[in-house]
Amino acid sequence: MEPSNQLLFLDIDLDTRIQRNIPVKSNASFEPAPGYIVTDLPKIIPSEITVFGARNAITRIIEIPTDSVRYDSLLASENFKVKLNFDQFPAYVSPSDSSVVMEINIQKLGSKTFNKIPVMLIGHYNKNEAKISPDTVMVKITGGESVLDSITPESLQLFVEINRFAIEDVDSLAPTIKLTLPPTVNREMSLKGFELSPDKVKLIQLEPAPVPEDSLGEE
Repeated sequence: MEPSNQLLFLDIDLDTRIQRNIPVKSNASFEPAPGYIVTDLPKIIPSEITVFGARNAITRIIEIPTDSVRYDSLLASENFKVKLNFDQFPAYVSPSDSSVVMEINIQKLGSKTFNKIPVMLIGHYNKNEAKISPDTVMVKITGGESVLDSITPESLQLFVEINRFAIEDVDSLAPTIKLTLPPTVNREMSLKGFELSPDKVKLIQLEPAPVPEDSLGEE
């Protein structure tokens, strides 16, 4: 028996072939050894991977993840080669590379002490009627050793707003710390804490100076 219809049909979808740079997302974790600290976010090189393929497929790719790997007990800054994960990639999309390099900044955890840092009383007040005591404190900073080396006494400013004493209804307050760091330093990751000694300063109301008798006029 011959089939009545000997024609075969194929459906072919055509699309434009394009290339696009897709950002890389890190799924790797890096844990320092005890007594050490990761002082910045991992730097991914390159941060984007070029992919080639059908426009319809590539436009749906938001990011390219790395493999989920973990590195423990790190003692120094190091570069790690991490593979990219293409499990969710369509078969007709090809990347320009299969791995990236991740730069990790590790520093030894240390502390640095600054003695007799001035504390300023700021706001609208008569300087002859109020002051703070003590007017200098010791500041101890804990963080990465290389970051601590960049800090000098001039990098620190301590102050207390006089209005806070009335608003919070207290006579002692912890000074606000302003620390100037190089723009390349990740403040949140590279510094672990501040310690003041004493931890608070007190507002002292001064007695008005007596007026000399010879300066009083007769009525």
